[in-house]
Amino acid sequence: MEPTRAVELRDLLERARRAWPTVDVPDEVFFAHVEARSGDEALDRLSIGELYLAAGCATGVPGAIEAFERSFGAELAAIVRRTSSSVDVDDVLQKLRESLFVSRPPKIAEYGGRGELRAWLRVVATRTTLNAATRGPKERAATTDDLELVGRGGETESAELAYFRVHYEAEVEAVLPEAIAALEPKERLYLRQHYVDQLTLEQMSRMHRVHVATIKRHLSEARSHLSDELRNLLRTRLRLSPSEFESVMAMIRSRFHVSLQRLLPLE
Repeated sequence: MEPTRAVELRDLLERARRAWPTVDVPDEVFFAHVEARSGDEALDRLSIGELYLAAGCATGVPGAIEAFERSFGAELAAIVRRTSSSVDVDDVLQKLRESLFVSRPPKIAEYGGRGELRAWLRVVATRTTLNAATRGPKERAATTDDLELVGRGGETESAELAYFRVHYEAEVEAVLPEAIAALEPKERLYLRQHYVDQLTLEQMSRMHRVHVATIKRHLSEARSHLSDELRNLLRTRLRLSPSEFESVMAMIRSRFHVSLQRLLPLE
């Protein structure tokens, strides 16, 4: 580990300990946990405090799971109740806790700190609940080949996209909340459920009691509306040629799911 990064990480460790005073993750455990999940990513882009708690829960540090329950237990129960009325809430919560803390490796170890722990837990709790409700094999989230706007991320970024990210990402981040706020509540709900909670079209169809084709149409309309809002807002801020503007839109598509996780809260 580079000396500068080591110093920064130690400072973040002390802050995390102040945030979770009843949890004492050993230095070497925390450092190894963060380095294994962050790679070369800047530490200030990670949710270090929540990553600290997750490390404690994953490694059995005394008091970690109790601190987790105090902070997130009630919200997880609310998610289960809201997701399905046909499940035994206590039973689902027990399955969820076993998956998070008891299984080997514990699922909480998968949390990488690149978004809020609360958002990550919402996805896990929603999937667990739907699996219990359907009594079927775990369904994989639908592919997104038809996306106009929202990209899956993970692809190797071209030099062109990297350039536009460096120069225009701040402008995009500035207008995203306004664009999302312009959507109808139902549009935000469908986008959150499909791209943040990663529900399949079939799962959403059962949840909303409408045909899959109707869900697909609503998602398409929400994506189109969001795309139009972003285009209009960015055109007033950026002085770019048409080709440059389309490159900025391609940049948005490449990793937009990350922004959705942060900007589409529970409603």
